[in-house]
Amino acid sequence: MNRKITLLLSLILVVAIVFTGCSLNKATGKKKILYSNNGSEPGSLDPALAQGTHESWVLENVFEGLMTFDEKGELVKGMAKDYKISDDGL
Repeated sequence: MNRKITLLLSLILVVAIVFTGCSLNKATGKKKILYSNNGSEPGSLDPALAQGTHESWVLENVFEGLMTFDEKGELVKGMAKDYKISDDGL
C-alpha cells in the first residue's frame, strides 16, 4: 500500500512538472523591468563622461554602438547599415 502511494505521488509530480513546461506564453502587454545591482548610480549617461565600471556597464546596456560582437565573438554590424574596410586595413 505504501509503495502504491509513493508511486502515485511520484507520477503526479512528474505530470505536474511536464505540464508546467507546456503552458502557453501569453503576452501581457505589461512593461518589463530589469533590476540590476550596480553599487551606485551612474554619474552621467553621457558615454564621454563615463568614468567607472558601473557606469560603463549601464551604458553598454542602454546604447548600441555602430559595431558589436555576436555570440561567437566576431565583429558584426550594430547600428551601422553598412561598412567598408579600407585598402590599408583600417
